[in-house]
Amino acid sequence: MKREYRVLSRLYASFELAPRAFVLCTDPAVIGADFVVMERRNGIVIRLKLPERLALDPAACRKLSENFIDAVAALHSVDYAAAGLADLGHPAGYLERQLSGWVERWHAANTPDQADASSLVERLQRDIPVSGSPAIVHNDVKLDNTIVAADDPTRFVAFLDWDMCTLGDPLTDLGNVITLWREPGDPPPISQSEMPTGIPGFLTRAEIIERYARTTGRDCSRAAWYHAFNLFRYSVIAQQIYARFVRGQTQDQRFRAMEPWVTALIDRGTALADKGI
Repeated sequence: MKREYRVLSRLYASFELAPRAFVLCTDPAVIGADFVVMERRNGIVIRLKLPERLALDPAACRKLSENFIDAVAALHSVDYAAAGLADLGHPAGYLERQLSGWVERWHAANTPDQADASSLVERLQRDIPVSGSPAIVHNDVKLDNTIVAADDPTRFVAFLDWDMCTLGDPLTDLGNVITLWREPGDPPPISQSEMPTGIPGFLTRAEIIERYARTTGRDCSRAAWYHAFNLFRYSVIAQQIYARFVRGQTQDQRFRAMEPWVTALIDRGTALADKGI
């Protein structure tokens, strides 16, 4: 909550899709928890299903995906020092810390039937990319963390969920996008992603990378590493959920269903690494 307020009370002036945060209240006597008073943005959130008028219009789907990538590129082009966010994070060694942290979480979520991620982890560790200039990293950028206009669902009116925002390598955001982005013919679990992008008109993952690189001027030749890293990251999250079920910390049967997802994500990441990351 405090981080989100810190970001949104400043970023709105430099990135129009960031709703302005006005007040952070940390007095538990008010509602019993910290809270933020922030600007309201009106529109709709796209999750699982597209608005009918959009789903039936491939040209509109293309425009939506282009506008989405352009907005991500615009965020990564913000002068974070001028925006008053130079102390938001520590960009040096960002990728190394991210990878080692997720490897630690993987081992901490161990179960007797845990998938073998050793090959994928070794390949990720062996050739970590050299990061370009640091930028504001959203850390959970995806379609259902945005609001689009109700009267024109190709137009974005807000990006949401800034609590993990930091400074670092912005290509981790790009990797997150292409990891969750559906394409026709994708196997599970990617084909079950909440981003309903696997219909005619939407950019392909290759087109996303090309457009982002052209718009930002950043070197995206190692995009496959960031893709594989995010596949591993999501496998860790799924393993953490599954481990809670195995350890009896929850009886929710949906948590049991995470195990095949873990294996599928690891296999997909390893197959990507086999092609070269």
